[in-house]
Amino acid sequence: MSNPSPIEDTSLSAISFIAQGITKRYGFKPLFSNISFSLQRGERLALAGRNGSGKTTLLKILSGLMRPSEGTTQLTFDGIILERESYFKHSGFAGPYLTFYDELTGLENIQFALGQSIKKTHQEQFEIIEHLFQTLNLWHARDAMLKTYSSGMIQRLRLIQAFARPAKLLFLDEPTATLDTDGKARFEKLLEDTAPHVISLIASNDPDEISLCQKKLQITDFYRKPLEDTTPQK
Repeated sequence: MSNPSPIEDTSLSAISFIAQGITKRYGFKPLFSNISFSLQRGERLALAGRNGSGKTTLLKILSGLMRPSEGTTQLTFDGIILERESYFKHSGFAGPYLTFYDELTGLENIQFALGQSIKKTHQEQFEIIEHLFQTLNLWHARDAMLKTYSSGMIQRLRLIQAFARPAKLLFLDEPTATLDTDGKARFEKLLEDTAPHVISLIASNDPDEISLCQKKLQITDFYRKPLEDTTPQK
């Protein structure tokens, strides 16, 4: 029997994601400017740059969690353009700033995050969750309270949450941060199995994470000088 997969059967489905002219400014200070690219199902793009370069901001903009100052994104599935407001329904997201509830177990946190009843879970979805817990070697701690988890275990839980969703897009911000060698290897295997069915974007300054992608976008290539303040002086 094949392992249960959270990813929809997209073997005959076309998925594309286009970013056009993405710019982010804070007042007159630009963070990055005019970022454009296009991706198809199965492609992985690394958003690379030093700390503070805007990788996380760009990832949030692309995922629909933040609005750009300028520019647009377009997610298309089988020729149908999906509304930006609905991206979250079609995306898996993992980042170091995503938090869980200490008063719940690891398993309860995932079930809650997926919008399911803690007491009643659809069998198919539960099999997917169990498979991910097993794959990332966290099944033994599924019923432990989150406050007993180490930072590496919490990171594995973030990855489970991202991969458990029926996604067309995967947005992963420093996905192997705090993971040990075993955790990194398990994540890479999971990504390798999942990536052909989705579009993956990984924000990172880690060469090992960047090497997991076929394409790379260097954030600092899209810097520009601050805009002039043309406000009339009193």
